Amino acid sequence: MARPSLMRSTVVRFLQGCGPALLNLLIAAVVARAFGPAGLGAWAILFAWVVPLALLAEAGLPAVIGTRVAADRGEATGCLRGAIPFVLGAGVAGAFLLALGAPFLSRDPAVVATLRGGAPLIATGSVRSLFTAVLRAAGKGRPAALADGAILAVQLVTSVVIVKGGGTLSHLVFAAVAAGALRLLIAALIAPRGVREPSTGKAFRAAPAAGKGFIMVLAVLAATSGGRAAVILLGWFGGTSGAGLYSASARLVDAARLLPGAFFAAFLPALSFFASRGAGANRIVATAAAAVTAYALLVVGIFAFGAGPILAALFGSSFSAGAGTLTILSVSLIPSLLRSLRTVHAFAMGAGGAIAKVNLAALVIHIATAWLLIPGRGASGAAIAAVIAETAAVLLLLFHPITPPATGRRRDSGGESAA
Repeated sequence: MARPSLMRSTVVRFLQGCGPALLNLLIAAVVARAFGPAGLGAWAILFAWVVPLALLAEAGLPAVIGTRVAADRGEATGCLRGAIPFVLGAGVAGAFLLALGAPFLSRDPAVVATLRGGAPLIATGSVRSLFTAVLRAAGKGRPAALADGAILAVQLVTSVVIVKGGGTLSHLVFAAVAAGALRLLIAALIAPRGVREPSTGKAFRAAPAAGKGFIMVLAVLAATSGGRAAVILLGWFGGTSGAGLYSASARLVDAARLLPGAFFAAFLPALSFFASRGAGANRIVATAAAAVTAYALLVVGIFAFGAGPILAALFGSSFSAGAGTLTILSVSLIPSLLRSLRTVHAFAMGAGGAIAKVNLAALVIHIATAWLLIPGRGASGAAIAAVIAETAAVLLLLFHPITPPATGRRRDSGGESAA
């Protein structure tokens, strides 16, 4: 029974994540076809700054209030009233700093204009995350997710119309900002209807909660910022076109990561169940490691033989020059998926304490190697840095024993972990 359930859960999670990811990929393709590698590079640099700054503005509060609302829906109103002014203020401050500092972050006038035009996304995205956290905690996240998908579809169509009408990259950035504001508005309208429990009247103090949640933010940034840092460094050292070539390849590799990502999300509760009963969790992980490695090798083979035509078909003929970058970057998928599997294994065994340290070490390695390789090798150097960082991360995790904090090293009938 476990296998069909795991498979069904994987498919459901994949379909849920596939829609928004596909729409964002198509929007990027519109930008690339209209404005070439330099245009996609400016677009990628914008989001390489917006996403981490929005996470910092959130200060981990979506996770904090989500936990409280899941325990008592009556706290939703108080949590939102306490958190919104804090996150909105931080988001506006982040947007202001990005717009003000844009000339110091890039020497390309087009990138500077893109950063200034897209800065409001920090504020709208960070505040929206509060409403979506409450809705998910209350089990009402589907309407907001459907609305997000519909708005992304409208943004895609609007982007095509803008390009066909001779619009500029700044117009597409404005469309993205408008879509972000609309997503915030819809989430704010849905949230009160999604959580109908009477308010408990408890006050929520955002600043103390942010102090605790900020640790989670740093952990997330350590795990996810390597690729964004590479895009920013490419824009500075390798030119905006180099950032665009790398971004196109990274988006395809990220698309290939969707299916195993859905599997990992479904695998964690299943593995936790087996681990809690000593039911050969390590053997199960070893089998999963073989499967994800085979999948990664298949993806590497596809990109090795078809990188140029795939890039040209999706992003335009000017991106076929990034075939080597895509081939190299796809190799990072092998250690990356094994790293994710090892992380799932550690959390399932109640031994996730070392993950944040390894993620931080991997980020430092990624930035350092990208800093060294990009000036001489451009986008290919950034791809090599990703392979080095992911390989280092998975090796660190493989040689770190999975030891639950309270009970010492947990053993089961499966022997030592193979992933």
